[in-house]
Amino acid sequence: MRHITEVKGTKDRHRKEDELAMARAWLLLALIFGGLFLIFTALYALGVLDMATLEVERAMIGRPLLQFDCVLVQWRNLGAAPVNLASVALVGTACGLTRYRWRVLPSLVLLVLVGIGAELIGKSLIALPFPTIMRSGMVSLTCPQAGPSPLQHLQLWLGMWWEAPLQARNVQDWAHTVSQMPINLSSGRLEYNQTYPSGHAIRWWFTGLLMAWLCWRHSRRGVARWLFVVLTLSLCFLGAAISFYIGTHLLSDTLAGYFLGTALACFAIGLLLLNEKKSNQKQLSSFSPASPSPHNATGTVHTTKELETRIPRSGENTNLKFRSRGRLYLHRILHATVRNCWRGLSGAL
Repeated sequence: MRHITEVKGTKDRHRKEDELAMARAWLLLALIFGGLFLIFTALYALGVLDMATLEVERAMIGRPLLQFDCVLVQWRNLGAAPVNLASVALVGTACGLTRYRWRVLPSLVLLVLVGIGAELIGKSLIALPFPTIMRSGMVSLTCPQAGPSPLQHLQLWLGMWWEAPLQARNVQDWAHTVSQMPINLSSGRLEYNQTYPSGHAIRWWFTGLLMAWLCWRHSRRGVARWLFVVLTLSLCFLGAAISFYIGTHLLSDTLAGYFLGTALACFAIGLLLLNEKKSNQKQLSSFSPASPSPHNATGTVHTTKELETRIPRSGENTNLKFRSRGRLYLHRILHATVRNCWRGLSGAL
């Protein structure tokens, strides 16, 4: 019996080491993509990518103008900061109620706030010289013909593209003309575009990667799991690209959003792996036949049925935990979040 207990302890130790190694791998990926974001930002700030970015945007101005563009303008709002904060808070709450410690909730919200902070800092410090005439052509991509009617906005948000008004012919002709003009940054009227990085791309891609990983880890193997993961990644990838397609962000803004969103998502996955709840298997193993039979105060050996009734159910255990640690959790939530992030960084290094 002692040998069996030692074997079980060894297996638990190996399992913890494997989970820690996996968490460190995800945290290392977070550092790699964070470094790529910083390198890309340095190139963008030095002006290395200016002409390439403008060439791509000029080609985008000449694309066909469709009624479906108005639907995409409405769907872009799903990546707004308040909407994303609410959705990530729901995901963190679901994680806390199921298989992860409650400290993951403030950690995920903090990562979203980090992305918002990076967006605000980048837009205030980094600017791209942009021809004014190209800006007038980009306006045609944002569905300017849509009116302020709330009913029309609701119809477009529901995907009813046929309810969108048609683009004026002169607007389409002007956009085509702008797409044929040469780009000259040495003369002509210039303005400075401060849209780097794309916050919508950061939040769309961060949420998509996180949701896809949670589904992959906690769902059964099969075609349904593959379909959900592929569908989630595809929708969030396209959602992050909407801002570029409708002309509110440049291609470089969107690529930077992908890099930073990937870094934040990998960091979140590493934190989730480090904060998985201990399974109830340890409680059951203490009463397994391989362990010494527990006795009560009178020396009577309990039967298996009696032992099962003594083991608290997961729901009861959770309720007891909330009642006993409610106030303590409120006082230590900030400390636990900072300690958790520091543990993740030190583990990756």
